[in-house]
Amino acid sequence: AAMAWLVWRDGNLVYERYGAPELRMSLITSFSVSKTLTSMMIGRALCDQKIKSLDDMAVTYVPRLAGTAYEKNTLRSLITMTTGVEHTPAQGGQDLNSLWKGEKTILETIAEKRRLPFQEAHFLKTFNYDNTATNVLGLVLRAATNEPLNEYFSRNFYQAADPIQPGRWLRDKAGEEFTMGSFLALPRDHLRLSIHVLKILRGEAGDACIQD
Repeated sequence: AAMAWLVWRDGNLVYERYGAPELRMSLITSFSVSKTLTSMMIGRALCDQKIKSLDDMAVTYVPRLAGTAYEKNTLRSLITMTTGVEHTPAQGGQDLNSLWKGEKTILETIAEKRRLPFQEAHFLKTFNYDNTATNVLGLVLRAATNEPLNEYFSRNFYQAADPIQPGRWLRDKAGEEFTMGSFLALPRDHLRLSIHVLKILRGEAGDACIQD
């Protein structure tokens, strides 16, 4: 059953239901919508010239990626999930659980991955749903912007949605935010954020750069 179900139609909240009454005022995770939010932050960092190009190597921003399966990846290959890294949905679930429970760091989950055979044949060509790719982007964002993701996301997107209360990104045991499925907010604040993103897409909010 869904934790929260909200329907927005023609400028009005027309349906609202929760799995339990207390969930109405509880922070709940956006799960993989966090990947879209991460891509939005990459776009903002490009506009802010914190990131030079989507064709930059991730390891340029995060030297700790050297020697991992992602050391040859560009930001573009990470966003499009054409990394050439072996990854399965089951691995993604295991990684997320270990991060949620504080059992591993982001870098430890990255280090466990290996490249696909003939990686060059897959790179920027073959889509493979990859949770860890989004975590790599999170590390890039923190290094490029030199500020925590909580602050960067709040200042550039979340506060503009006029939330009821602050949201937050979960952190691994080393204190780094992971982005594969970890943004928490009230259900109504998730809705407010979605409406704000829709306004950006329509050209009704944000600046010209982020609208593009």
